[in-house]
Amino acid sequence: MNYISLPEIHVTSDTHFGHRNIIPYEDRPFKDVDEMDEALIENWNREVKKDDLVIHVGDLFLCGAKKAEEIAKRLNGRKILVKGNHDSFSKAKYAKMGFDLRNYLYLDDYLFSHYPLNAKMLEVAQSQTDIQANIHGHVHSMTQGLDRGVHFCVCTEHTHYTPVPFWEIKDYYNAGIYLERGETKFAY
Repeated sequence: MNYISLPEIHVTSDTHFGHRNIIPYEDRPFKDVDEMDEALIENWNREVKKDDLVIHVGDLFLCGAKKAEEIAKRLNGRKILVKGNHDSFSKAKYAKMGFDLRNYLYLDDYLFSHYPLNAKMLEVAQSQTDIQANIHGHVHSMTQGLDRGVHFCVCTEHTHYTPVPFWEIKDYYNAGIYLERGETKFAY
């Protein structure tokens, strides 16, 4: 019997491809930027298939356009980039690299943004709409002070430097489990 494999949706944030200084800043376990980039690409492609969708919640590259283009060519899947504070290429340049650039994304009752949005605003939205939570990046390992009832951080440091299936994020959020660096076991 043949089974049809449906595309999956994966989520990640703050990969900082090409950014040497993120390694000591976030204590990433890589000896240099080349090792980090290769590990991020390998992890991405192990999880993301050709027809899958990746929602990258900002700060994709911190390198020149040529290196960014080389890396982008190697990444599997269809890609949406929710613009982060370090995403400085034009919308046309991101499109050329295969990324649909957005400021925000609303999908399946979750609001995706690079920055964590105002908690009070999100609580009001939860009480008056179907919104579940704000899936965001930006803060890396500094999640102290975030409201876990409305915020869900998907920075790559918390997801073993690997995009995570969206269904898994929803399951964790609904179970009250918050991703913390190195503590969470994933289905993959």
